[in-house]
Amino acid sequence: MIESLQRFIFKIYTEKYFPLFIAMTFAIVSLLTITALVREEVYTIENQTITLRVGAATNSSAITTLNKGDRVEILSERNGWYNVVVNGQQNGYVPSWLLNKDQPIDDTELAVHIEKTTPLYQSAHTDSTIIHQIPADEYLKVNFENNGWLQINYKNDQGYIKTSEVTLISQNDIPDKSHESITSNNDLLAGLTPEEASKIIYMRQNNQALYEYPDGLSPVIYHPTYNQRFEYLSTNQDTTGHDYYFVRDDEGTEGYLNSSHVAFASDYIGHETPERPASISEAVIHVDAGHGGMDPGTSSLDGTLHEKDYTLPTALYLKEALEKMGARVIMSREEDIMIGLEEIAQMSNDNQVDAFVSIHFDALDDPTWGGTATYYFHENDYELAETINERLKTIELENNGIVFGNFQVLRDNHRPCLLLELGYMTHEADLSYFTKEENQRKLAQAIAEGLQDYFK
Repeated sequence: MIESLQRFIFKIYTEKYFPLFIAMTFAIVSLLTITALVREEVYTIENQTITLRVGAATNSSAITTLNKGDRVEILSERNGWYNVVVNGQQNGYVPSWLLNKDQPIDDTELAVHIEKTTPLYQSAHTDSTIIHQIPADEYLKVNFENNGWLQINYKNDQGYIKTSEVTLISQNDIPDKSHESITSNNDLLAGLTPEEASKIIYMRQNNQALYEYPDGLSPVIYHPTYNQRFEYLSTNQDTTGHDYYFVRDDEGTEGYLNSSHVAFASDYIGHETPERPASISEAVIHVDAGHGGMDPGTSSLDGTLHEKDYTLPTALYLKEALEKMGARVIMSREEDIMIGLEEIAQMSNDNQVDAFVSIHFDALDDPTWGGTATYYFHENDYELAETINERLKTIELENNGIVFGNFQVLRDNHRPCLLLELGYMTHEADLSYFTKEENQRKLAQAIAEGLQDYFK
């Protein structure tokens, strides 16, 4: 056998056979290369923008953004990530689990829906310790995805679940289960004395964080559940002067909560739910035009337009619409003056109003974010928020739903009360809409009809 092999190799290297051997070798290599090229898949980005990253992880550095219509060559696939070449030049990684999504999802704002009991591992491999079994129908934020594993926080622990075991969604699509168990302020005050209530803080928004430091950019310890209870320890401020509360949870974990997302239990003492008038013609409505005078409120991106100049006319149109329905209307202001927040809330309390509505227009650094939102503070006022928000959905602006808002005019108000953000000063389409008189009247009419629905 060995002698035969030696004779074969000797023949290859003879003058007669060596050129043929070289030619055959080149042909085989060329065929393999052509086969590999043919097998490369060319994919066109169809549904959303996707970030091309240096490595196969959502916390890997971004190279560029791929937009709808861009074409990429897929070289290989591993653990849910494609290694691709863009325009024949840039090599990087994109998540295969985003390419087929119908709706855009930012890979840095992922969440998961747990559809069956799923193990949470201490490390990103199945041989590691299982630290929790996460029950079905949980929704959790994702810290990052790396090679087929998702890092998440669950019950004060950080761990990993397999990407293939869960359904990936956007954090914006986490359902609001806020009102499944809490239906009134009394539920938040149950068993607490006034002194105890002053030392208890509730998390009043979904998808927020307990931070290591008093800063929204600080590392996250974990994401508290809605209405999770904390012991208040002290107040601290970030570099902008915004308040963060230093707190301790029931298991002894300490950290910082953004004051905008929480409430003291004591804030719910004294809030009233009066007997509702049978119709709006019997109701007393307090309409508040946000800001005014020396307080301009938010501004347009170029700084030339100010919130106070649009809250007042919209509030006056609301007054007009309500009075046509027979309601008695109290105004915080009817001219360009500034009224203190404490004074506004006290005006509602002193007049024993049946509903308070504060008119505002929002702003963000992100000019793509727009739409209306209905803010409430007191759990008793959620039905009022639902009723008015249903009417706001009929307006030609995006509707961002019902949101807890820790605003003084709501917090200190003992009567049914809401704050309405009716668009964004920093969103081009919103600004173009609500600066027109006819649309201010439309907004006012929608709110008036929502109040009319409430008093039926």
